Amino acid sequence: MMKTPIQTKAGTTRCTVRALLAPAHIVAPRSNPARARTAQRAVPASGFTMVEIALSLAIIAFALVAIIGVLPTGLKVQKENLEETIVNQDGIFILEALRSGSKGIDELTNFVESITIKYGTASTVTFTNTTASVPNRLTNGLHIVGLLSTPKIEVLPNGASRSNSVTARVRAISGVASEKGKQSEELAFRYHLVSEVLPFTARPSGANAASSIDDLRHSLSLFRNLYEIRLTLRWPLYQRGTTWETGRGRKTFRTLVSGELRGFGPVNSPNYLYFFEPNTFSLTNSFTTVLQ
Repeated sequence: MMKTPIQTKAGTTRCTVRALLAPAHIVAPRSNPARARTAQRAVPASGFTMVEIALSLAIIAFALVAIIGVLPTGLKVQKENLEETIVNQDGIFILEALRSGSKGIDELTNFVESITIKYGTASTVTFTNTTASVPNRLTNGLHIVGLLSTPKIEVLPNGASRSNSVTARVRAISGVASEKGKQSEELAFRYHLVSEVLPFTARPSGANAASSIDDLRHSLSLFRNLYEIRLTLRWPLYQRGTTWETGRGRKTFRTLVSGELRGFGPVNSPNYLYFFEPNTFSLTNSFTTVLQ
């Protein structure tokens, strides 16, 4: 049995030998209230003053103003990058469709809203993408590709030539999927497309009236079987009442096509369509203009 400790006058605790030999978990150390109160008084009370809080709020407000000021610029740059990416993808897609003479890309009817062709100085015909039964309606991808391939310089059956202008209003083919539905057509990104198909007219070096027959034949062969396609895209399109205005974006895609450009359909009618046939070469072509 453990003996009780003896309290001395000095306030210290004296334990017996048996108490000292007892396990540590049995003997609990006694705390000194005076020393604890002294330690508590030695720790100073910490906190922020009103001046420090005011300075912190001022620094945070200054940083927020700077971030909010940069945010619109960042959103504008992101929007411009997205539009340029869409234009690059759509331009290459349409260029390859014209270059290969594609006849089965019927999904173009979902994006090409209208095509306007000015035939010389005589008439202007607009083809629209609508479900109503109206004349000059864009019905399928073959019709769209054939109209966009209309040559800029066209030779008529009577030997006369005319200069054509082909433009189109296109809703973005690639891009955000949420803009592809009927509900978001008014907010979708659009661009203005100008299609130019021209024969290659580069002369051989030193070509003139005294040039050899072989040089002239070579130039004429290139003129009839080599073409340049230029697609100029301007964006974005804004609707102002019944008219459309273009923004400042502009980009041109160019490529050369070797082969014959052949026309199909009734001559001198809006349904006369042109298609490239890259694997076909001929000495006779709708372009019979002689090198000037």
